[in-house]
Amino acid sequence: MNRDGVNLVRVDAETDVWRFYSVWVEADLFAPARLVRFWGRIGARGGQCRVEPYEDPERARRALEKTVAQKVRRGYSRQAG
Repeated sequence: MNRDGVNLVRVDAETDVWRFYSVWVEADLFAPARLVRFWGRIGARGGQCRVEPYEDPERARRALEKTVAQKVRRGYSRQAG
């Protein structure tokens, strides 16, 4: 399985919001696919990560699309590249 992923950013200097959000689907040893989410403040060390196993890669891709749509509604935009 190829790794599918999306990088999002939300920047608003007036309210001091400098956030990134990355989400991707990848193969796993214990489940056919897993959805990985990684987020935090741009320029800060570290961040937070959440991993969710899925029995079906297509379900993981749908969860990725749903997550991206939710983040776009909240003001994030896709990062070029």
